[in-house]
Amino acid sequence: MSKFRLPRLLRIGLYSLFGLILLGLVLALATPPLLKPWLEGQLGQSLARRVEIGSLEINPLQLKLVLGKVTIGDASGALMTFKQLTLNVDAVSLTQQALVLHELALDGATLNLVRTSQDRFNFSDLLASKPETATLEATKPVLPRFVLHNIRVENSQISLDDRVSVQRQLLY
Repeated sequence: MSKFRLPRLLRIGLYSLFGLILLGLVLALATPPLLKPWLEGQLGQSLARRVEIGSLEINPLQLKLVLGKVTIGDASGALMTFKQLTLNVDAVSLTQQALVLHELALDGATLNLVRTSQDRFNFSDLLASKPETATLEATKPVLPRFVLHNIRVENSQISLDDRVSVQRQLLY
């Protein structure tokens, strides 16, 4: 046994700090490669479209999630693309029993809307309601509570291709 021994409280503090640093590294480095394909699959399945995510970054110390170069496809190409989506979760979420988003920032988004017939768009299938039985509606889960403080949309555009009246419009 060595003569120099740290006080017990200091040792516990150092072990805790080391554990938090190790947990942060694992979350920041190991989670994105595992989460990215799962997220692409879940989004693709729920939207019934091809979803590609170029990059995914997680900063557990800042409670920040960044998705980069995301494409949501449709039959004619890309329904929506964006360079970066940033979600900043507020630490208050831990005590409020609700997801508190400090900021949702969308940068470089392009939304391509195509009117294919008089009452049909390239996103109409997303709005169509699916038939639900009474039992499914009775057991429908309650949506989680959340608070969103700030939404930023920068450097984005909406393109409307009206194939019925043969017009094309671009909104910035």
